[in-house]
Amino acid sequence: MSEANEELVRRHFEESFNRKNVAVTVAEDFVEHAAAPFAESAPGRVSGPEAIRASAEWLVAAFCSTATA
Repeated sequence: MSEANEELVRRHFEESFNRKNVAVTVAEDFVEHAAAPFAESAPGRVSGPEAIRASAEWLVAAFCSTATA
């Protein structure tokens, strides 16, 4: 993977999961190769920014609780 691609992946994870900013921009030609459990389409048929945002929102809700003890 090129350094530019590695940086894009790092930014996506930093923004989406650490900062909980799921509105981060992703490429229009994004293709999900492993559909999330809630997906209605088979892997490779879910694509575009809305698909990755939906996956990120689902993961943030499931694993990144903002509740404090």
